[in-house]
Amino acid sequence: MSQEKQSHWMNRLANRLFPRSIDFYALLNEQCAVVDSGSLSLLRFMQSQESKNATTLYRLEHEADRIKARNLDVLHRSFATPMDREDIYRAMTALDTVISYTRATVREMSVLQVHPDSHMLAMAQLLNEGTQSIKSGFAHLQHNPKKAELDADRARKTERKTEKVYRMALAELFDVEHSMSLVSNNNQNVTGSDDVSKSVIIVMEILKRREVYRHMSNAADRVVIVGEVLHDIVVKAT
Repeated sequence: MSQEKQSHWMNRLANRLFPRSIDFYALLNEQCAVVDSGSLSLLRFMQSQESKNATTLYRLEHEADRIKARNLDVLHRSFATPMDREDIYRAMTALDTVISYTRATVREMSVLQVHPDSHMLAMAQLLNEGTQSIKSGFAHLQHNPKKAELDADRARKTERKTEKVYRMALAELFDVEHSMSLVSNNNQNVTGSDDVSKSVIIVMEILKRREVYRHMSNAADRVVIVGEVLHDIVVKAT
């Protein structure tokens, strides 16, 4: 056996006997940071509706997909993990769904030509608060699990607040006078239309906005799932 082959064989044997320790805390923190940046881009889009924020969100979503795929591959290949392997998997996949729903919201708004309203802005603010809490929680997980648990609880509370905004948004949306004024302010085609055409336009606006509200509510639900995973990890560690 040549010296080069012998060295390669010895390295493989050493890796099997003494597997390299993977910093899963760092991997999860990196994923949290991208998800939080995505929710911030959504918030800025709701505030300004500038296309650059949508473009940034699309880029971040692709980056999040890359990081998730890499992290799952590392998890699959790892010999030992600092916390329950299933919890790490749940955290990685749940984090990815948050930014996926965030991107889907902007995509739907673009395709359906929906302009942001006060309810969308409020839900975007709460989503960003949730992802900030998730980011903080995983950052504290290794050395301060009690702080991580507080962050997890704050993240879960943002979903309850979002649900209240969501119900209020739907109540207003299905109020005829409110929907008529909303359509009049955002759709120039209403002016001069007959009653039937106006009715169709109003119904279409209601359905489109309801779709966007639903995406944002679903994003908040996914934040809760991440918070629950973080809570489970803390419970098992303390």
